[in-house]
Amino acid sequence: MDKNTIELCNELCALMGHKSWTKEGSRCTGKWAGTTDYSLRWDNGERMFISNGMYYFEERVRETVEMIKRTRSKEHRQALMQVLREYEKDDALLAKECGMKSYKVLGLIECMGDPQFNMIWWGVRLDVDGKTVDFVETGLSCDIKEGAAKLRETKEREAGRKPWTAGAVENPDYIIHGVMHQTDGKCYRADDKGTINFYPFN
Repeated sequence: MDKNTIELCNELCALMGHKSWTKEGSRCTGKWAGTTDYSLRWDNGERMFISNGMYYFEERVRETVEMIKRTRSKEHRQALMQVLREYEKDDALLAKECGMKSYKVLGLIECMGDPQFNMIWWGVRLDVDGKTVDFVETGLSCDIKEGAAKLRETKEREAGRKPWTAGAVENPDYIIHGVMHQTDGKCYRADDKGTINFYPFN
């Protein structure tokens, strides 16, 4: 690796909360046979997948560094907050119609080091009728990473949909983003997503 790539890896390592890293290659099998997956192995033994082959390795590290910096910025969070507050208001009306609990968004959560993929997930911390719930869902995480414009686009696209129950939810008791979830369930929860950093909305 050249100096620029090494510096980017050092920066990503620090942003992920680690002190050192090594690059690792793993030969692929099946339809990917003949190629190599490259990852960064942190000092605590966890591994973060970067790219298949080295061609996009530096680009992927740079994209991840930029995403983390952007998503952690105060400006990014403030813009998201406005859309999340709109969601909160609309969901409260739906919850009342459906006889369910409403929520208040307390802030964003950043889940560092998914045990399966060592990925970064983003979600929201909620107060649901006095109970704190860390809510993480794939679509929401992607929207948070991209920003308020993407989150609003999703909101407008899904406006007017009839509330439905999320998969694996047996006893829904609150609604978020027009979908029924449960405060005591494991579905779409941050419990198994690694270390959680909380960024409150002031």
